[in-house]
Amino acid sequence: MPTKSNNTKKVNEFLFDTPGWSVTSSSNLTSSNKPKPSKKNKSSTKELIPSNQSTSNQDIEKPTKKRKSNPTRLTKKETEPEKKQPIQENTLSSSSNALVQNLMSSTLSGSRFRILNETLYTTTGPEAAQLFSNENENEIGSTSQQTNPNFLAYHEGFRHQTQNWPENPVNIIAHQLKKEYETFSQGLVIVADLGCGEAPLAKLLCGERSIQKTDEEEEEEEEEEEDQKRNKRLKVDQKVRFRVMSYDLVTDRDGWVIAAECSTKVPLPGCQSDTVDNAMVDVVVCCLSLMGTNWVGMILEARRILKQGGQLKIAEVTSRFVDINKFIDFIKLIGFSTPTQDQSNTHFILFEFKKSIRKNPIQLNMNHIYDQPNELDHLIKRGEKLLKPCIYKRR
Repeated sequence: MPTKSNNTKKVNEFLFDTPGWSVTSSSNLTSSNKPKPSKKNKSSTKELIPSNQSTSNQDIEKPTKKRKSNPTRLTKKETEPEKKQPIQENTLSSSSNALVQNLMSSTLSGSRFRILNETLYTTTGPEAAQLFSNENENEIGSTSQQTNPNFLAYHEGFRHQTQNWPENPVNIIAHQLKKEYETFSQGLVIVADLGCGEAPLAKLLCGERSIQKTDEEEEEEEEEEEDQKRNKRLKVDQKVRFRVMSYDLVTDRDGWVIAAECSTKVPLPGCQSDTVDNAMVDVVVCCLSLMGTNWVGMILEARRILKQGGQLKIAEVTSRFVDINKFIDFIKLIGFSTPTQDQSNTHFILFEFKKSIRKNPIQLNMNHIYDQPNELDHLIKRGEKLLKPCIYKRR
């Protein structure tokens, strides 16, 4: 059949006459008559190869190897950081809940609240407030001691630790106040307990009655005080009445504790400057509460809310002091007189300072310390070097 052979010859001549291109076999022509959609692209790459390149299998396989290293395709290792990223962004409060669950499952010992304790000593007051805040506050209703697992875990461990001490400093302070003010003849003794915990001082001084008085109770007390002054019937042996305002990061349902971050702001009147005299507190107590890295802020707030000549009672763990004399000088620099101190206990030291008028230029500059962020930050860093964090030994 001459016609058919001529047509085939023309097709072959057309293909072989294409400059720079060649065809390896004629079988490719027959396979192109029945194209397969899934392999069409692969056949075209095998058929059209520049004539100046080799047609061996190794040369043909090179493009397929390059496809495996396509930069747009992410490997499993490259996608792993994206999966872990949400875990790394957990906040302090969310991670602390898992911590407390582990602590609660352990036996009651110092190690039970070790991490919580270390966190309180190595963070600022606002960061500690976040640790003791509830994540689901709207569901619970309010942040209180009864509903906060971190607070419960910490103070349960704290009570267990202090039971092994020869004396509890809060009991000593309560006894001192009752003795010092037994001859007090000027009405109520106002006490502010900063970092009070579960308010043991208020319960020792005030009994089991609520600190939060009604308006009627306050009016009755004021009338009684006026009668005593008017009739001059004050007796030396009369029972002293204390009003203790207890502040800590978490409030309670019974009205003993008021929620406040004491290193930043105590919700009581007062002024850093001695030119303004609107303070109302007779005694400020810091019993084992100078914990945060910015504990200096609590001393500044204590001075602000104290009356002139008011007392500042501090009890701190003995092992925390880098240099006791430097600590005393630092507190005096803020605006207090030379203290009395009691080092008779093996576990803690008791100090009693009194608010004094600032005289030297450095002290006078502290009258406006809250208006000078850089100076305040410098003061806080100085104080941080004077007290070491209280770290319990790992078992």
